[in-house]
Amino acid sequence: EYLFNNARYTAAKTKLLEAIKEKPNFATAHRMLGLTYMKLGEVEAAATAYDKVFNLQPNLSKGAYFEAGEINMKLYREPFVP
Repeated sequence: EYLFNNARYTAAKTKLLEAIKEKPNFATAHRMLGLTYMKLGEVEAAATAYDKVFNLQPNLSKGAYFEAGEINMKLYREPFVP
């Protein structure tokens, strides 16, 4: 969290991926990774991270559901209208 809170998102991503490698079921690390991906503009990766979060721990706070909703809104693309 320190790296994330100090806007060191690339470093945070690296550390979170290391933590997840050691503890693949660490839902909080997946959630922080999702937030970090959003800050880095990696929306697809953020959505994947949140999918993992909710598979691991579906009883997360309302804040986590809001964050996931925000990600899904960014993924939405309007259909092409000529």
